[in-house]
Amino acid sequence: MRQYLRMVDSFVDGSVNATTLPYHICNDKDYEMFYPPTKRAKDILIGIKEDPDRRFYCVDDSVDKTIWGKAPTNYRTFEILWIPCNVQNNWDADPDPIPEECVADLEAQRDFMGPLHVYFYYNNE
Repeated sequence: MRQYLRMVDSFVDGSVNATTLPYHICNDKDYEMFYPPTKRAKDILIGIKEDPDRRFYCVDDSVDKTIWGKAPTNYRTFEILWIPCNVQNNWDADPDPIPEECVADLEAQRDFMGPLHVYFYYNNE
């Protein structure tokens, strides 16, 4: 993915603070911590796990993932941005460098994205 896009995930709270979160491609240890899925969700989960062109990303365990409240003041939301790999962000004090393998061609980046399907697998605990 880093060849075309970068994923920036963050929590935003009522004071408009954004914190970029560390994440990784989910592994077997992560999948063991998932709650048992419904029959329909299980088929989707297995399909994504077994397809080499698809994957789940997991937020690192060191992060407090609590979400609460409602806008505009007392809340915390989770946001994900997919940005071209050749765009330097300006919201981090120490932004990620542009990866060496970045393909900066906009059409190639659009082709890579194709139709985007996003699944959030979460629990209420």
